[in-house]
Amino acid sequence: MGRQIDLIDVSGEREICEGFKQKYLISDRYEILLNTLTTDVKLGNHSHHFAQFGYCFSGRFNFCVENNVYLIKENDSYNLTPDIVHGAEVLEEIYTIDFKYTIHEKLCNTINVNVLKPAQDKGDEFNLPEIKVIRLKGQSFRDLNSYELEMYNENFLMVGDKMTISIDSNFFELSKMAIYKLSVDDTNSCVNLKIEDKDNLFILQVK
Repeated sequence: MGRQIDLIDVSGEREICEGFKQKYLISDRYEILLNTLTTDVKLGNHSHHFAQFGYCFSGRFNFCVENNVYLIKENDSYNLTPDIVHGAEVLEEIYTIDFKYTIHEKLCNTINVNVLKPAQDKGDEFNLPEIKVIRLKGQSFRDLNSYELEMYNENFLMVGDKMTISIDSNFFELSKMAIYKLSVDDTNSCVNLKIEDKDNLFILQVK
């Protein structure tokens, strides 16, 4: 008999303002935010005590960080230091991830752009001591057949568009811009992931 695998949609949903809809999951340690913003929406300057990882599934926006402006577009990623004033102006409708998290070590730069780095030829990763972000790149990943995912205490999956995946030969349909929590009934384990579509699968893991 196979082990129990659960993949549950844990998204809340809200409208921040006209043209800005958000799926979210919030805890004391982190916030996972999936954002849909229409063209010309502007987000005023603000700051927070979390560090912030961001990724753009599609679209373009100007990301204003203190006195600098960064053009963020499809497949771009960044990491922002806590307590830094920032805002945004949408140039073309965007679908993005914001992952805000508590950090104990000091970051060297105010912002680092394109922080996802190739890992084992199976995707891109961004690593901190208690957090891992993984992007499995759809079409190229399919040629590799599968990916062995080491389970953390908390594991979340997201996609920019609907997708079919298999986990240990169990098939799941993932909806566009939703947050799924992956759980397995044994600890310190790995699962085998396969992507059935060409889009990218995003994984956030917290120890």
